[in-house]
Amino acid sequence: MVPPGGGGAMAVPGNLASPGLRIVGGLIDVILLGIVAGIINRLINDQRGFISLVIGLVLYVAYFAYFWSQRGQSVGMMVFGFKVRDQATGQFPDLGKAALRGVVWYLEVLAVAAVGPTATGDPRQGRRHYSHHELSSQPPPPPPGGYTPPPPPSMPPPPQSPYGGGYAPQAYAAQPVYGGFWIRFVAIVIDGIIIAIPIIVVAVIVGATIGFTSASQNATTQQTNAAANGATGIVQLLAIVIQAGYFIYFWSRGQTLGMRLFRLRVVDANTYQPISVGKAVVRFIGYYISALVCYIGLIWAAFDGRKQGWHDKIAGTVVLQG
Repeated sequence: MVPPGGGGAMAVPGNLASPGLRIVGGLIDVILLGIVAGIINRLINDQRGFISLVIGLVLYVAYFAYFWSQRGQSVGMMVFGFKVRDQATGQFPDLGKAALRGVVWYLEVLAVAAVGPTATGDPRQGRRHYSHHELSSQPPPPPPGGYTPPPPPSMPPPPQSPYGGGYAPQAYAAQPVYGGFWIRFVAIVIDGIIIAIPIIVVAVIVGATIGFTSASQNATTQQTNAAANGATGIVQLLAIVIQAGYFIYFWSRGQTLGMRLFRLRVVDANTYQPISVGKAVVRFIGYYISALVCYIGLIWAAFDGRKQGWHDKIAGTVVLQG
């Protein structure tokens, strides 16, 4: 499947864009649209999914039709300087051609999403029909001649345990439901917005303080720039401290504010119990490691069987939903 930053994209006429970078550009577009689609789906609470499919089609086609026809590139393509051009004219495609390209791409996504293994627990798995071999609870009819056969011998009761209680019924634990990649992504975006509020407040306070101090002391441009660079370092350090405090605190309590909206929670991968503060610290460090490698460690959760990113594997955690 070619992602939306795909076929026909050119950095300049005659130079075809790298397939690997096109995939990354397409992934950026999918993430942006996935956030909007997830929020809309959450608001309308579409149980059957039909309305979500229609809204998704309109959203995706409108997004790509506008950007491809008016600017020649989507947001994800802007990162790498790609442009979509008409193969015959070398110009940006017109609105109709761009919309058609968006429709084809969306149908490709639906086709790929529709093909896959049957989910565990699907009622179609292991279903057997015993229409000709069902056991009846009624006794067989008596034979002709009025003779009634003797009753069948009764089975002896199961042996009782010397400690009482007989046979204990065997309990089966419910299978855990792991939090999906996209729902976790929307939750982390919400957490990012919450964290950004105090960081912005701190940055404004520090910036205003430096500006007021520089103006009152008639500082030179070089002194003002040096002070601004120092303030930037302080704000960045405080941002890391705020992030660490937020995630470590809420993860150790089970869920962040963003996760709470979607009933997600972080638990130990083996015991499914809430994690300790120490394990939350390890998970936070692993989160930075996962993001540093081109976010591959975070995207890993989309393809992992237990929906674990690298930070989950490092800390021994999973994210459950419900």
